[in-house]
Amino acid sequence: MSSDLALGRFGSLLQRLRRSVAARSPAARWGLAAVTIVVLVFLGYLGVGSLTTTESAYLGSGRQYGPDDLIKITRVLERQRFPYHIDDQRRVAVASEQLEQATAAISKLPLGPRPPGEIRDDQSAGSNFWESLHDKELREYQGREKILESMIGDLPGIVGSFVWINRPKPRWGLQPVVKPSAFVRLETEGDRQLPFRTVQALTTILTGYEPGLTADAVTVVDRRGHKYLDAGNPALSALSHNRAREEELSQEILEQLDWIGGVRVSVQLSETVSPGLDPVTPGHSQRRDTVDSQTLRSAPDSKHVDPPTRPEAPPAGSAEPKVSAPAGAINRPLALEPELPSPPPRAATGAAAPNPTTTATPPSAPGHRTVTQTGARDVPAETGRVWVRVPRSYYYHVGILPSHKEPSLEEMQKLVARTEEQIKTGIALVVPLSGPSAWSTTIHMISDEVPLHLPPVVSPPSDARRIALDWGIAGAMGALAAALVTFGSWILSTRRPSVLPEAAPRKLRYHEGSSLTPGPSERVREFVRRNPESAVSVLERWTSQGGDVS
Repeated sequence: MSSDLALGRFGSLLQRLRRSVAARSPAARWGLAAVTIVVLVFLGYLGVGSLTTTESAYLGSGRQYGPDDLIKITRVLERQRFPYHIDDQRRVAVASEQLEQATAAISKLPLGPRPPGEIRDDQSAGSNFWESLHDKELREYQGREKILESMIGDLPGIVGSFVWINRPKPRWGLQPVVKPSAFVRLETEGDRQLPFRTVQALTTILTGYEPGLTADAVTVVDRRGHKYLDAGNPALSALSHNRAREEELSQEILEQLDWIGGVRVSVQLSETVSPGLDPVTPGHSQRRDTVDSQTLRSAPDSKHVDPPTRPEAPPAGSAEPKVSAPAGAINRPLALEPELPSPPPRAATGAAAPNPTTTATPPSAPGHRTVTQTGARDVPAETGRVWVRVPRSYYYHVGILPSHKEPSLEEMQKLVARTEEQIKTGIALVVPLSGPSAWSTTIHMISDEVPLHLPPVVSPPSDARRIALDWGIAGAMGALAAALVTFGSWILSTRRPSVLPEAAPRKLRYHEGSSLTPGPSERVREFVRRNPESAVSVLERWTSQGGDVS
């Protein structure tokens, strides 16, 4: 009953308001409409601002979770029906009002990577006296694979990994022994391709931790299906090794040329073929970069070193010590077995020793890398090409004179020549530029992707400035609304409707001071004239009651 009464009152109020607005002039009605729209827009702005600032929040203060942790977290959030969102940086966002509940829900989950030592200790502590040999062996193998996954996950660019080692059972008798193999599935940051140096580091971890595992028995793929290594394709392993070496040399040269801002370096090893390996197809072995170069002077054509030819087989019966090269080593061996002791040299004056010892240069050291053996072929030295691109803006900024004038063409040519000599000096600290294993060097100047005169960088407004700007906008909107309300009130007060005259009364009434009706004295005289007896009786009654007679 109360609700019906309230609705009735509200309806009557709306009717009165409608009639009141309809009685106003068109200008007053338009003013009221404008004030209403401004108030609604202002309230909507405040509401949207409050929603955007408190829409969502990240779990763990924006922590980036691993793939396994994301699976655990999403299961808990879905079980408790918390809406969530995972961005491209592997951060989990929930509603701000549900942040505390979601944090409490995942607080008991074992999140984060486990160190290898902890995994090893858990495996040793989980042994049981009643455990069978098969179960114990399986548990140990799984623990070793988890340790490998933990170590691989620490490599740069790798988010998560899955490792499986195939360990064939030992065979009895004269059957050949089957070596173990490894399969690794990776998940990279942003599904980007890994550098080849990281792939080689992964192979080193696998072969160093798992007994009997060799580099040519490792298969590595990522989540997109890109294949880095293939146990059945030694050419792919050799290509990966070469690319890793190129990346290593490029990084070393960049460290020597770090005084040139924006310099780019590309290294390409000369392709050679090791015995027992199929030649690598040119489509997969060479890496060409096409850049439109704009130079101030013409550079001479660089001389390219032809790749060494395939060495011939050693003559039969030659006492050649074995030099083992791991699968994938095209230009040089990664590691050498201990050399066999050579027989003592003959005592001959002026004659060289017939059996010189094996000499080798470490792979990481620059210089002429050759291995010389008695009666054996020479292992080809590592050769290649270096391409350096210097940005044009470097020459521009360095060549500016103290008077802020641009240098002449002759001065700029001298600057370019001097810079190229300094670049070659830095490259010579990494790879040889002279001798039989000299590398070819090409130096070009490239156009910048940014203009020479950079515009001034305007720092983004801070949070305090943004808050002050928001409050300023809100205050301006409020002042505008108040001004419109005042203007509308003034219009309403100046344009009120005229008051209608009151309706005439239904009964005739005598009013004092009216010229249409006689006064009291005249009415008394008229009464005495028409009825003297009644007038006398009235007068006597008046005097008997103490009235004054004049």
